Amino acid sequence: MARKRVRMSRNGISLTEAVLFGGEPRTRIGVTYIVTTPRLPEGRKFEQLESAKKFFDVQASLAPRR
Repeated sequence: MARKRVRMSRNGISLTEAVLFGGEPRTRIGVTYIVTTPRLPEGRKFEQLESAKKFFDVQASLAPRR
């Protein structure tokens, strides 16, 4: 089970934070950051926010303006 929220969105690119839970009661297992693009709709996953932000910035700069 995961709780997701969008951290950033620009030019059709989005950075989503997924907090992973497990067990009873719900215990936080970890956090995954997912960057989705129109060319990669399933997204690319990262463990570190800094790495995800760098990838997001590069993809947003390469995407056409909307």
